[in-house]
Amino acid sequence: MALTDLKSKTAKPKTKPYKLFDAEGLYLYVPPSGRKVWRFKYRFNGKECLVTIGKFPNKKLKEARKARNQYLLMLDEGKNPAEVKRLKKNPEGMSFKEVAQEWINFKSIPDTKRCWKPTHTKAVLKSLDNDVFPIIGSRVINTLTPYDIDYIIDPVVKRGALEVAERVLSRINSVFRYGIHKGYCSDNPADSTVKCITSRPLL
Repeated sequence: MALTDLKSKTAKPKTKPYKLFDAEGLYLYVPPSGRKVWRFKYRFNGKECLVTIGKFPNKKLKEARKARNQYLLMLDEGKNPAEVKRLKKNPEGMSFKEVAQEWINFKSIPDTKRCWKPTHTKAVLKSLDNDVFPIIGSRVINTLTPYDIDYIIDPVVKRGALEVAERVLSRINSVFRYGIHKGYCSDNPADSTVKCITSRPLL
């Protein structure tokens, strides 16, 4: 059964997040915090994708459906709505720092199993601020090469700080994996560097 404005308004938070489905991929996400968000779920090239439309009640049901219909038209034209939305935000492509910040925000969403502790979030951001952003933070992520990653990691390895190098590289690697998943880049230039400095899985 399709949603109504009344159902959207009266939906109460529970101990676990839940979804109220409308139709054709549109649903209202209700987390324990009660901050409701419209989302559109779809498949593109065989992969499940997700676009956030906006918060309720800032965006009413009618507006969310209009956005959903626009995304459906994009799919009919062979376009990925998430990529179209990203290009509108930044036509030249996302910088490494922008993707990294989005990844950190994703890993820090409250009320989820993957949620980092604030102390870990702060440590990750500090690590990137100190060792990565000054060098490649402003670069468009899909233009980076293995050479750029080596330029960051090699000096750390040469001074014998292998644990620091592994930790920094693990985070760079995770940013690229997130970027590939979101369509911000097509490959991960950190992969070859990972294999060079460690045989252990990086977390």
